[in-house]
Amino acid sequence: MHGDGDNPDAEFACQSTPRTECVVPASHAATKTFSDVFVYFHSGQTDTTFSGTVRIGFLGESATGTEIKPALSAKAGSVERSSVVGIVTDRPGTHELDIDVTAKTVAGTQQIRERIPITVQ
Repeated sequence: MHGDGDNPDAEFACQSTPRTECVVPASHAATKTFSDVFVYFHSGQTDTTFSGTVRIGFLGESATGTEIKPALSAKAGSVERSSVVGIVTDRPGTHELDIDVTAKTVAGTQQIRERIPITVQ
C-alpha cells in the first residue's frame, strides 16, 4: 500500500497471492510517499512460532532500508501479521523486500527465505 502521511493505505501496490508486480512512487523533497507494508504469517496444521528479520529495502533514508523483527505465534490454521509504515526512498530503481524468518512447530523448524523485488519510480 502507498499514499501520503494522512493515509499510507490510499493505493494498492502489490500482493503475494496471486503474485503481482510491486511498484511504488518515489519520495521527493516536496512530497513524501508513505507505504504501509503488511507481512502475513500463515500457520500450518499446528501452532507455529515465527522469528527472524524482514528487511524492507525501499523504506527509509538508509541504504539498507527498514527492518522489522517479527516474534509472533499463530494458532493452527490461523494467520497473523506484522506491519510497518515508513517513507519510501527517494532513490528510484529496484529495491528488495528480504524475508528471512524461522517457523517452528512441534514437527520441527523451517527456514523461510524470499526476496521480492520492489520498483520505486
